[in-house]
Amino acid sequence: HKWMYNDSATQIIFSLLLPFSCYLIAERIGVSVILAAVSAGMMIGQSKVNRSMPLVRLRTNNIWEMLEFVFNGMVFILLGLQLPGILNFTVAQTGIDHSISLETLLAYVVIIYFSLIAVRLIWLWLMKVGSATLMRKDPQ
Repeated sequence: HKWMYNDSATQIIFSLLLPFSCYLIAERIGVSVILAAVSAGMMIGQSKVNRSMPLVRLRTNNIWEMLEFVFNGMVFILLGLQLPGILNFTVAQTGIDHSISLETLLAYVVIIYFSLIAVRLIWLWLMKVGSATLMRKDPQ
């Protein structure tokens, strides 16, 4: 068993397969697959195994960063591919159903957009103030 923990490729494969296997197990037993996969990812992040060898840690971090970049890109590509269909459907529905106008929907989009930006800015400001307060109390 000693060779399994000293081989960087084996540890990387295990770190990649763990969230996927947790997803499959959760799906099989009928519990939340998202929570299972996220929990597995958090466990990998907190695991001491990947911190044992610097080479393993560097390789694992590089692979996870690459996968994160690829998956984020895929999400935006899929959203971009879906957007024209969603817009066409929305315009067609507002032409059929006159209880709500296209201008009202656009106003909702703008309000939600600026609300999200405001919440983000407030959150960043609170985090800055909170971290500055904590740093004054315990400067480590």
